[in-house]
Formats: sequence, C-alpha cells, structure tokens
Amino acid sequence: IGITYVWPYVNDFINMLVDWMARSGAFGFFGYGFINRLALPFGLHHLLWMPLYYTPLGGTATIAGEQFHGAMNIWLGQLGSISEVTSIHSSIGYLVNFGYTALPLGIMLAIIHTAKKENRQKVTAVLVPALIASMLAGITEPIEFIFLFTSPILWLAHAVIYGFGLWLSSVLGLHTYVGNVIETLLYSLSIPMELGRQWLIPIIFVILTIIEYVVFKFMIEKLNLNTL
Repeated sequence: IGITYVWPYVNDFINMLVDWMARSGAFGFFGYGFINRLALPFGLHHLLWMPLYYTPLGGTATIAGEQFHGAMNIWLGQLGSISEVTSIHSSIGYLVNFGYTALPLGIMLAIIHTAKKENRQKVTAVLVPALIASMLAGITEPIEFIFLFTSPILWLAHAVIYGFGLWLSSVLGLHTYVGNVIETLLYSLSIPMELGRQWLIPIIFVILTIIEYVVFKFMIEKLNLNTL
C-alpha cells in the first residue's frame, strides 16, 4: 500500500531535486553533494546519483558521432575519443568527488587529536583501516558511520563540506574524474593536463582536508561531542 500510494510522491520529489541540480551549474553540484550525504544513511543516495550518472538528467553529449547520456557515460565516451576532445563536458562536475580521500583524512585526524590520550591508540586502530577502505576502495561508510549515530550534527557539517568540495572543484575548473586513490590516478593519467587540469587535485585535496579537520576538531571540542 505504501509503495503504491506514498512512494510515487517521494519519487517525484527526488526527480525534481535531480532535475534542479542538473540545471544549476556549480551550485547544483553543491546541492548534489550535500543531499547525497544526507540521503546516505537511508540508502536513498542511490536514487540521486544513478539518474545523474546514467540518464539524460546528467547531461547529453555527442562524441565522435555517437550520443551519450549521463555524466559517467559522457566521461567514458570522451575518454574513448580523447584525441578528438577539445574540452571536458560540464557534467564532469558530478564525478569530481574528494569525499573518498580528503574528507575522510580530515575526519580521522580530527577524531584522533580530540580523543583522550588513554584512548588514542585504540581510536587510531579503528580509524586507520576505515580510512584505507575509503581511500583505496571508495567505501566511506566505515569512517562516516563512526560519528553518524553518536553525533549527527557532525554529519550535517560533513554534508555541507562534501557539497562545498564539489562546488569548489567546479569553480576552480578541475575537469577529471576524482574518486578513490586508484581511480583518480588512472583517470588523471588518461587525459592531457590542459583538458583535466589535474594539477589542481593536490591543491583542492589539501584545502578540503584542512577544512574538514578544523571544523570537526572545533565542533567536537566546543560542543563536547561524543566521538571516539
């Protein structure tokens, strides 16, 4: 009954959000990142990124005479004809995501530095494997869920910074896929520097790591939040 009569309204709302993001440029990328994190605890983030990655809502481009729909399909299509590409499609903004690398690193450092000295070794033993899972495999839940249920306000701050990272990357003009470390390296080596502007990756990485660290450390200490 719920799926039949209630879910269609939820689905329409999600479609409306996705359509708004697709038409809002850099601010749409912020909205995508922000809502993506807010939806993750419920598993609804899949309903957000999949239409943008694989349907016309994420953009449409004609590459080497063939039409591609969705940010990921467009990116892969341009990679396949990179010698003929003169600029990376704007939909790359959905695929430039430091949420697997810079943000988890900032979270780990903040939680370790705010932990009680007697707990610091145990905290490190928990967080380092979680960071590795995120940076190498792109699995962020182990490190994010550490603070999600104990300090939800940190999750809200994390969602804002997550969205800011996509906005910043778009504004500065980073035009290459950024995911976990392995994906980022492989894709960055696949396109010319003048197209992807890969030299921005370490700069944005450091900026976002510092922001996440400072915000988390400040909030944990000032609000006396219950973290590890």
